[in-house]
Amino acid sequence: MRRFTEFYSESRVQNIVGFSGGKDSTATYLLALEHSEKTGKTFRATFADTGNEHEETIEFVKTIHEKTGGPKVEIITSDFREAVIKKRDVVATKWLKDGVDPARIAEVIENLQPTGNPFLDLCISNGRWPSAVGKFCTAQLKVYPTIDQIILPAMKSGPIVQWSGVRGEESNNRSKMSPVDFSDPGYYIYRPIFNWSVRDVFALHKKHGLEPNPLYKQGFSRVGCMPCIFAKKSEIFNINA
Repeated sequence: MRRFTEFYSESRVQNIVGFSGGKDSTATYLLALEHSEKTGKTFRATFADTGNEHEETIEFVKTIHEKTGGPKVEIITSDFREAVIKKRDVVATKWLKDGVDPARIAEVIENLQPTGNPFLDLCISNGRWPSAVGKFCTAQLKVYPTIDQIILPAMKSGPIVQWSGVRGEESNNRSKMSPVDFSDPGYYIYRPIFNWSVRDVFALHKKHGLEPNPLYKQGFSRVGCMPCIFAKKSEIFNINA
């Protein structure tokens, strides 16, 4: 932690908050805002639109700066249309060599059409939906785009502290993380609410007079991808209500 403190004292450090529109990333955004007001250090906030987001979440992301006085969230997205086209080429050539029925190949190719929606095109190119045991969605739709489009370009201007709204009590895997991770020279991942409870998170919302993402009051426990592969049956019911 001392190493991080010394690193963070550098004047050139850039603060970048990963924002999802959920309660934890909102609390992280608010902490960054308080830190900015106290120290004068500005921060950026970014949101990776998966193409599978609820309209209420998109609206919350787009208006958070108006409600708090913080920075406008930068929205990024991925493009997997080329991946779908490559998949189609594989079907047209390799499958034919492997002796697959030409009629079957033609049927599959007809359905291998890019949609322009990142989530759908990623699933089409992978040939399946993500699942709890085959979870490729977060990395492909959120982590990698953020690194490629935000982190790497920003590192050209100086060191980075990426603020992440991860709490240890959320899951067994997350509990094994740490409040600070040294990711790369000039790049730290900082989890300021790692030891917080849900009560702490909503208390900070209240402190700033900010209503959480309205989906929580509609019975959703997750407000990221909609539906998330970990969504409860009741949440899936709410989506179709």
